[in-house]
Amino acid sequence: MTRGRHSFQNPMLVRFIDWLLCVQEPAREGHLSRFVHGNVFSWICSLVIVLNAWYVIYEANFEITNLGTRPTRFMRIMEIIFVGFYALEVLLKLIVHRAYFFWNEHATWNIFDLLLVMVSSVEIVLTFMMWQGDQKQDAMVNFQFMRAYRLLKISKIVRILKVVHFFSDIALMLHCILASLETLVGCLIMICFFLYFFSLFFVQAMTSYLQEQGQNLGAEEKGQILSFFGSAQDAALTLFQSTTGGVDWKDIYMLLQPVGWLTSAVFIFYIAFFVVVAWNVITSTFMEKAARIAQPDIDALMLEKHHQDMMDAKQLSEVFSHLDADQSGNISIQEFMDMTTDPAFLEFMQVRGIDIKDAKMFFNMLVSACRGSEVDVKTFIGSCLRMKGLATSIDLHTLGFEVKTIHKRLTKFQDEERQKMARVEQLMAIAIEKLITMDRLSRNSLKAQ
Repeated sequence: MTRGRHSFQNPMLVRFIDWLLCVQEPAREGHLSRFVHGNVFSWICSLVIVLNAWYVIYEANFEITNLGTRPTRFMRIMEIIFVGFYALEVLLKLIVHRAYFFWNEHATWNIFDLLLVMVSSVEIVLTFMMWQGDQKQDAMVNFQFMRAYRLLKISKIVRILKVVHFFSDIALMLHCILASLETLVGCLIMICFFLYFFSLFFVQAMTSYLQEQGQNLGAEEKGQILSFFGSAQDAALTLFQSTTGGVDWKDIYMLLQPVGWLTSAVFIFYIAFFVVVAWNVITSTFMEKAARIAQPDIDALMLEKHHQDMMDAKQLSEVFSHLDADQSGNISIQEFMDMTTDPAFLEFMQVRGIDIKDAKMFFNMLVSACRGSEVDVKTFIGSCLRMKGLATSIDLHTLGFEVKTIHKRLTKFQDEERQKMARVEQLMAIAIEKLITMDRLSRNSLKAQ
């Protein structure tokens, strides 16, 4: 145990893991890299994946309607074409990414594609060899191989998940479903707990009922009781079916009614509990989980904000071009004041979250920044976009920081001015003292004469 702990705390191993986690693929350049990472190549791969999915449907239908029939020439050619394309895709990505093919953000898909290409190549060879042999002698081997062969074909359909990222809504739903698997496990455990509790109650009730009234029951009624409540597993399945539509809970209630009022009441409580409480709690849990997952990430928010700013800038440019009287591309104070008196312009600005309280002060601020008497349209649009919405916390902190900075500068300036004034006062006092001294000396000299 101690030895394992020391090996886990090996500094060389820790440094290697840290280095491995920090490894990032450098930017790839060149025509091949741009082609592999371009939209054209992605759409071609997606189209081939979709065509392969449709071909798998065609192949499955052919096998069920033509049992024991060899694949047609068309099917063999299509298999070779699809495997060849996937092999070409993997080869191009290996050439572009090289060793980073196995250690980048798409490494999982890359390794999955590589394994599928390798297994599919072996599959084509084995299928050809199987159909070339004697089917009567190798019937059992062929049967086992075809079972594994069909399972492999099902695993190939996983490739279609790569196409999902082109459709944001489908990708979001798929992400929510995959992320909800953990919640699903918890909900299943909770359901199993309640089914375990109620199934034991009903099995014990039925056991007592059969011991007391078993001789008076008909074979059909006794068979139904044993069919639905013959074991704890059967009782749990019956209870689960009665709340999910597998069986009508009225039929189960009619079967339990002769047992006694307590058993019937517990069954009614079970149905009400699951329908009103359990399923609603489970549904709300999944909805809450999906709502948290569906929150847009930072990249989506940035893209949406940029797109909205571009649209607002375009609309503001069109509005200002109509309101620019002299068509100079600049806005004067008079033109801006005329804009602010137009109700349509004010509504347009308010709808977009741009609220100009003091139009003249706002324009003077822009003029002081532009160092002129007029403001060009681009500067005016940029200033309006920065004024969108209410002041945020960062805006208030920035304003407070600027006020503190100005206050410090003013305090420093005042201290410097006080020091200068004190120095001036000292110099003036010295000068006055010298003047008085000179005046006394001049008067004394005059008296002496």
